[in-house]
Amino acid sequence: MRSGEEFAGRDVLKEVIGAGRGGEVWRAHDRLVGQDVALKPERIEGDRETAVRRLLGEPRAMAKFRDHPHVVTLFDVVTVPPGDDGPETYWFVMEYVPGGGLDRLPRMSPQRAARVGAQLADALAALHGAGIVHCDVKPANVGLTRHGDAKLLDFGAAHRVGGTETITANGPFSFTPDYAAPELARATFPGRPWTCSAWRPPSTRSSPVRPRAVGSPWRKGKTGRTPNA
Repeated sequence: MRSGEEFAGRDVLKEVIGAGRGGEVWRAHDRLVGQDVALKPERIEGDRETAVRRLLGEPRAMAKFRDHPHVVTLFDVVTVPPGDDGPETYWFVMEYVPGGGLDRLPRMSPQRAARVGAQLADALAALHGAGIVHCDVKPANVGLTRHGDAKLLDFGAAHRVGGTETITANGPFSFTPDYAAPELARATFPGRPWTCSAWRPPSTRSSPVRPRAVGSPWRKGKTGRTPNA
């Protein structure tokens, strides 16, 4: 794929803005509605039925929060059949967040960090209310809009409450070690789903689990290094 090429009959590729498990993530311009979108690929490998079921877990989870102001919006999923360029690929067509991720931004003021933190906590509360925990809250997975509002990105490491596997296929880690809560990093799988992030159900707030995952994305921005586990 190259800049200037057309995708799915309507999106014109502009530039690579990142990389995911399935390859390069592109910014593209949707000619039909006149807005920029993000295109993220996910490839089908192994047993097709199992792979598709697991792969579609992420967009189905994201679709639950289409109306939430601080969760990135999924517009569509486009299937590209296998060919000379590789295996069958599902492309997620998502809201483009022009402000970039927190990992690419300079340190922010305490006031701005508090605003972003409150917005992110609101997004996580909505996820948990729907029975989903994100499990990979880190600077690269928190984007900012043109107006500076936070958007929670990438549900690939998320767990359903009561589940024993990630929504999408597990890798060597289904979380980012630098930003994981210590009790999550020490276990093969958290026995209690709320250990994946700092927000816990009200009935568990007296738990000795230390809330860290929500704080860590901007603690690095404030101090220049990630929190010690």
